[in-house]
Amino acid sequence: GFSPGGAVAHTTPAFAFGHGLSYTAFQYTALKSSLLVGCVEGGPRATVEVEVENVGKCPGAEVVQLYAVTSTGPRALRGFARTAVLEVGSREVVTLDLG
Repeated sequence: GFSPGGAVAHTTPAFAFGHGLSYTAFQYTALKSSLLVGCVEGGPRATVEVEVENVGKCPGAEVVQLYAVTSTGPRALRGFARTAVLEVGSREVVTLDLG
């Protein structure tokens, strides 16, 4: 939050970064990953694919987030993508390219 005068107040966030709130629920399945090496411009490239299904009671969109953890630092957001608005029971495959 902000305090009067424009300074940022030191408060504890109610939710973690990327938590998101929704009126429905989603399930992630069929996780696949691939790594392309060799003659790939710019070095190795990795992709992650996941199927997102609306298992809730209302239509809704989901933002798929991919985090990476290394031995040299904290977890970092490496990619994200939003689904279309999914009707109840609908699915969408989301692909994240890590370059």
